[in-house]
Amino acid sequence: MLESSILWHARLGHVNYKTLQNLSNLGYIFKLNLEEIPNCEIYVEAKFPKNSLHSIDRNIEPLGLIHSDLCDLKFALTKDGKKYFITFIDDCTRYCYVYLLNSKNDAMSMSVTYKAKVENQLNKNVKILKPHRGEEYESNEFSKLCTKFGIIHQTTASYTPQ
Repeated sequence: MLESSILWHARLGHVNYKTLQNLSNLGYIFKLNLEEIPNCEIYVEAKFPKNSLHSIDRNIEPLGLIHSDLCDLKFALTKDGKKYFITFIDDCTRYCYVYLLNSKNDAMSMSVTYKAKVENQLNKNVKILKPHRGEEYESNEFSKLCTKFGIIHQTTASYTPQ
């Protein structure tokens, strides 16, 4: 049975085709038809040289800077039907909290839950919250929450995961 090399190329994170051939020869994946290899835009873009990032100084105080992001689980729901998850990462300790959510509307309440939990554990206050630029963090309600607790609300630049 011949499998699509394009499909396996994508499944394995856009790995090069020589690696696909080796995996096929070793029997780890099905025999592939490697004659149908088109140019893959994602693979080509990944090979572009990137400018090196300047070293970034980490915050030296726990809860001094918290990074947050809200993500969609796409088509893979959890057993109890959760569709989203939100992360909170302390810049100093790199400790990460992950909460599962039913909807994006739960992000606000989960942010308050996270804030109360970590502040209670460490006897410190969250100083800066730096969420990934998403509409759930740009609402007036979220800005009011940050103002109420004296949290500086920073955002990341769009389309810059680094």
